[in-house]
Amino acid sequence: MENAMDSNASEATAEAVVAKSPTRSSTELQAAFKKDMAYADLRKLVLEGGWTPVVEPACKKNVGGEAEICDQIPELDACSGDGYCIMHFESVSSGEKLDVTTYGMVEDWNVAGEDSRLNVTEWGFAKASKG
Repeated sequence: MENAMDSNASEATAEAVVAKSPTRSSTELQAAFKKDMAYADLRKLVLEGGWTPVVEPACKKNVGGEAEICDQIPELDACSGDGYCIMHFESVSSGEKLDVTTYGMVEDWNVAGEDSRLNVTEWGFAKASKG
């Protein structure tokens, strides 16, 4: 009985820590982002900062073909035939959204550092729209 209580207390403590984890602000992220950085590096900063992917229901239509990449990258909105892709994240706590444009080989979405062939070309922060 005592073990079950200890387990529940540990779970509650872990949930409280997660709930109190601060969201990295757009200002902090802006300072960390660099043009031509690997998308995987930007994505890690954003997700670790408490931001969440914005799922685009029309991704598979926007990307075309089999579009399996939409299942791997929930924040993916669309990719063009010439290598540009658009991704979206949001911060529920601040009510902001982040739009990211990349260029390169989208299959390198999870390759960090200089080995990545998917690099960030631009990004922008804005207030998330309601609706």
